[in-house]
Amino acid sequence: SAPSGYGKTTLALRMIKDTCGFSHAYLSNPPNFSIYYDDKDIVFVDEVHILEPQELIYPYLDIGWPTYILATNELGLLKEPMINRCIPLIFDDYGMDDICNIASSCLKIFNLDKSIILSVAEKCKLNPRVTKVLCTRLSYLFMNYGIPRCSDDLNTLVESILNISANGLNPMDRNYLTLLSDSGGRASLTSISNGLHIGKNTILSEIEPNLIHMKLIRISSRGRELL
Repeated sequence: SAPSGYGKTTLALRMIKDTCGFSHAYLSNPPNFSIYYDDKDIVFVDEVHILEPQELIYPYLDIGWPTYILATNELGLLKEPMINRCIPLIFDDYGMDDICNIASSCLKIFNLDKSIILSVAEKCKLNPRVTKVLCTRLSYLFMNYGIPRCSDDLNTLVESILNISANGLNPMDRNYLTLLSDSGGRASLTSISNGLHIGKNTILSEIEPNLIHMKLIRISSRGRELL
């Protein structure tokens, strides 16, 4: 279990490759999972939280063969009997050093100064997938607009073309904060979802984690609060 973009699927595929090989594994995405594959050594079920009903998989897990790898970014949506049948592997959060290393690897051909790499990493929401996507876009910008000489040059380039501010906030983040401010500094998740026309899961997984980390908002019993 880990947030979207942390590498759950990548890790599962690497485990399959290094153990039995892909020819001996079955890769499944709910809700299509319905058949017990007794000729495989490993069955990988991605996004298992959308499996409906979840009880469908219990008998297969109870048999004990083949090995099942289940992945989810919504652990709270899994029923207790499902979790109790598994060995939970919960990803640690990525730190800024981790994100800097990923950004440095993705942008190594440009030989960027460490201060620029850090500035890139600060815009990546501590998420490897966000980092790789941003670095892909930056590679295009650097090849067409020139390599930045300092963090200020990078920030100007990113803000003017990608509309990402120096602190890493994108338009969706800024719209969230604006709506919260216009609501008197407090609003429910439902109100925010309706006001932004964005699904609750997107808000929970793509917007709020970074805003909480940046200490811009908090979640309390009274709703989402602007700090």
